[in-house]
Amino acid sequence: MSITFIHAADLHLDRPFKGLSSLPQALKARVRESTFTALDRLVETAREQSVDFVILAGDIFDEANRSLRAQLHLKRACQSLEEQNIEVFMSHGNHDPLNGEWHEITYGENVHVFGSAPEVLGFNRPGKPKVNLYGFSYETRHITESMLSLYQRKSNADFHIGLLHGSIKGNTDHDVYAPFTVQELLEKDFDYWALGHIHQRLALQQEPPIHYPGSLQGLSAKETGDKGFYLVQLEEQGSEMTFISAADIIWQHLELSMGEVETMDHLVTKLKEVKEKSRLHSQGVLLRLQLKKSNHLKALLEEEFVEELLEVLREGEEERRDFVWPYTIQSSLTQDYDYEQLRKESHFLGDLIRLSENIESVPSLDELYKHVRARQYLEPLRESDQRQLIKEAERLLIEVLHKEITS
Repeated sequence: MSITFIHAADLHLDRPFKGLSSLPQALKARVRESTFTALDRLVETAREQSVDFVILAGDIFDEANRSLRAQLHLKRACQSLEEQNIEVFMSHGNHDPLNGEWHEITYGENVHVFGSAPEVLGFNRPGKPKVNLYGFSYETRHITESMLSLYQRKSNADFHIGLLHGSIKGNTDHDVYAPFTVQELLEKDFDYWALGHIHQRLALQQEPPIHYPGSLQGLSAKETGDKGFYLVQLEEQGSEMTFISAADIIWQHLELSMGEVETMDHLVTKLKEVKEKSRLHSQGVLLRLQLKKSNHLKALLEEEFVEELLEVLREGEEERRDFVWPYTIQSSLTQDYDYEQLRKESHFLGDLIRLSENIESVPSLDELYKHVRARQYLEPLRESDQRQLIKEAERLLIEVLHKEITS
C-alpha cells in the first residue's frame, strides 16, 4: 500500500530572463536553457526511481501565450515518461491560464490536465493503490476567490491528493491567488497537498504533508539557493519526502563585512576567496556581492573601479561548467550609526528615522506600476521590497545629513 511520485511546480518553461544582457553569449544561452534543463533532470529522476506519476502544480509555462518551443519540449518530456509507464497530472496556474494562446499540441495519453473547475482525476493501475487527485487549472490569469468549497472528497480511493496553485490568506509578500488557510486544507482530509505558486520551498504541515516545492529553477535574483522538486513515497503509515535538486543555475546573494579590509589588494584577495567558496560541483552560479561596513574603502570604490573589479573576478569563468559569475557588486559601505540613539534625538535626523518607520509604501513608484507600458516589464513589488527601498533611502539621507552636522 504505497505509491511514489514527484511533486513539482512553477517550471516557467522558456523564461526570457530579462536584465542579463551583459552576460557573455555562452552563459546567456545556458541561463535561457536552464528551465528546460531542470525539467530534463526531473524526467531523469522519475525514470531512475520508477515513480508512479508526476504532479506539476501550475505555471508550467512562463506566459499565457506559451511558445511552440516550450510546448514541444514538454511533449518530449512526457513521451520519455510514457516510455516508463509514468503518468503526469498537471494544472495550469496564473502564468499559463487556459484562455491563453498556444499551438494545439497533444502531450500523450499518459498526461492528464485538470479543467477550469475543481475535479477528480484517478490513478488506477493493477497492483497499485488507487489514488484520487483533486485540482483545477486557471481559466484566466486572476483567480482571487477561494476554490476549496468545490474540492469534494470521494471515498473510492486508497489515497487522496490535492493540487492547488494558490497563496495563504493574508500573505502580503505574494500576489493573492486562490487563497486558503492550512486549516481549510486539513478539513478536506487528504493524504497530501501538492501546492504551487510560491517559488520558495516551504512546508506548511508535515503530516499530512502540505508543501510548496518552490520553483524548479531559480528565475531571478530574488530566488536564491538551490531549486528542485520533491520525491514522495506515500504509505498508510505516513510519508517520506526527499528534495531533489534540479536547477542548473543558482542565484546567490552574499553580504560581506569589509570592516577589516583597508587596501585594494586585500579586497581583491578576499573577494576571490569568497568566489571560490561559492563554486558548486556541476551548477553555474550567478553571484551578487554586497559590501558592508567599511569606512576605508568607501571613497575608493567608485563606479569605474567596481567595473574593473568585476572584470578581474570574472576572468576564466565564461568557459567553465561550474562557473561563478559575479554579475554585480553593490556597495553599502557606511559608517555604523546608533539608530536607536539618533531616533531619540530632537533634531531632524530623529524626525527622519521616525518618519521612515511610518511610511507604508513608496509613493513615487505608484505611477510607474500604473503606467500602461512600464508595468509589463516590472515584477510585483512586495511589501518586503518596499521596506528595503525605504530603509535604503533612510540610510543615504542619514549618511549625507550626519556628515553635514558633524563637519
